[in-house]
Amino acid sequence: MRPAVVVFALAVAAASCGGGGEDSTSLATCEDVADAAIAAVQESIDMMDSVAAGAEPDPDVATAVEGRARAVERRAGELGCTEEEMARLTAERIGLLRAETVAGQVIIEGLRAELGRGSSGGEG
Repeated sequence: MRPAVVVFALAVAAASCGGGGEDSTSLATCEDVADAAIAAVQESIDMMDSVAAGAEPDPDVATAVEGRARAVERRAGELGCTEEEMARLTAERIGLLRAETVAGQVIIEGLRAELGRGSSGGEG
């Protein structure tokens, strides 16, 4: 089972570029995984905001973000984090996300909608 937030972060990052992997062994708990997943989503939002503001897409950044997202997903599985648990933990952290453009806000709202479908928890 894939935690919803990690799948969403992967989808956002993969839309830009492919590849990469990263060490995630420092993530010791599902809470740590949720923190890292939110960070990966924020990086994706920042990247989208930059492109929407006219910056050239940086394939190296996209690859690094995707690598982190894949590592987080792997670690969630290793720790036995369930989809429901990750949805709850991510919903608790979603208020930390920020966007400066409509494109970035769409990512945040998409994540909120995904979490709302996948858990009985509320929005944060």
